[in-house]
Amino acid sequence: MKQFISAMTILAMAFASPAFGGQAPGADSFEPRNECRDDPEAAAFLDAINRALEVRDSAALVALAADDVHLDFGGGTGKDELRARLDGTSDGFGDLWSEIAVILTLGCDRDAEGMLTLPWYFAQDFGDRDPFDTMLVIRPAARLRASPEHEAETVATLSWNAVGITRNYDPEADFNKVVLPGRPGGFVETAALRSMVDYRLIVEKTDEGWKITAFIAGD
Repeated sequence: MKQFISAMTILAMAFASPAFGGQAPGADSFEPRNECRDDPEAAAFLDAINRALEVRDSAALVALAADDVHLDFGGGTGKDELRARLDGTSDGFGDLWSEIAVILTLGCDRDAEGMLTLPWYFAQDFGDRDPFDTMLVIRPAARLRASPEHEAETVATLSWNAVGITRNYDPEADFNKVVLPGRPGGFVETAALRSMVDYRLIVEKTDEGWKITAFIAGD
């Protein structure tokens, strides 16, 4: 059976996986799909994650993780560290339960070898876009406005589009400017934008059954 993926494998995925590989002609909208429900065992594992999330049961979620679950690109690994971050006793990681809740709304990819990637979009082809300068609009019919105000003119609507951001991006602002190839830019509510390299869950079938082998952000 497939073994746990290494930190170097995850790092390679960020740069060499289809998510950041060659451009797919016309690929512009990435509405989430759940390709993992067709496998009863994978579906049951996702249900177990959901049950842990519902009551924020750290022990239950940690039990679903590999012993060497990868948590960052600076050497953070292991079940004890995962539990500390979930419980908020390891500083600097925010509310990871809320991160999991968002991830589970954004679909699941299942590759030919059975590896599960959540969100679904992380395993897709985003062409030659720079992952640090690209965000996904994670709402249907999000308003692209002419200026950064709720009352501003709606230029267009965006649904699950990959958009570019400027160097002036401010995660604390209500709106941020986005750019689209061959189309007019504008402003989108920051709450509707998600970084291409935000948190994701990687799940693999190991000798011990299905396990979370990475819960990680960045690249």
